[in-house]
Amino acid sequence: METGAVASAGELDVAVVLCAGCPPALVGPLQYLDWLGAKRAIALCEKLGDGSEPLPPVLLRMAQDGLAFFRPD
Repeated sequence: METGAVASAGELDVAVVLCAGCPPALVGPLQYLDWLGAKRAIALCEKLGDGSEPLPPVLLRMAQDGLAFFRPD
């Protein structure tokens, strides 16, 4: 979204569900990330990763500012 490749989080989630083989009964990756929470996602990345890849800046900002891709209704 930051690069303009997709217009919204919803558009990206639909693309993953329809085009990348994500089961339609499940939510898309960004909706799942909102459910999980950015801070918890970062903790899991740090626990499971080897530290060779940097975390996405958008994820770090989301954790710091308490943001989400989707706003609750």
